[in-house]
Amino acid sequence: MVRDCGRYIVIKRADVARYLSHSDERALSRILGVIQKERVVDGKAPYHDYICVRQDAPYAEMVWRMIEAHEEHRCMDMHCGNCPRLGNDPLCPWTQELMSAAPREEVQ
Repeated sequence: MVRDCGRYIVIKRADVARYLSHSDERALSRILGVIQKERVVDGKAPYHDYICVRQDAPYAEMVWRMIEAHEEHRCMDMHCGNCPRLGNDPLCPWTQELMSAAPREEVQ
C-alpha cells in the first residue's frame, strides 16, 4: 500500500520506466486518461502543470521561503505578476531578496 503523501501524487517518469511492466504502464496511462476526461466533463482543464521540488533537495527550503513570501505579500501594494500599479515585474522584491541570498547550485 502506498503511504498517504498529502494532496498530490508525484511519480517520476524514470521510475515508471524502470519499475513498471509494459502492462502496468498502459494501466497507469488508462487511469490518467480517465481522470483527464472526467475533469473536462466537470468543466476543468484536463490537467495542470506543476513545479515539483524534492523535499530533501538542497534548495527546497529556499523554494518554500519564496512561495511563503509571495503568498504573504501578494495582496499588498508590491507583489508579483500583472499588477496594474507595478506592471509585469516577474519577481517581487521579496523573491529577489531570497534569490540573491540563496547559494547557486546546479540542478540534476
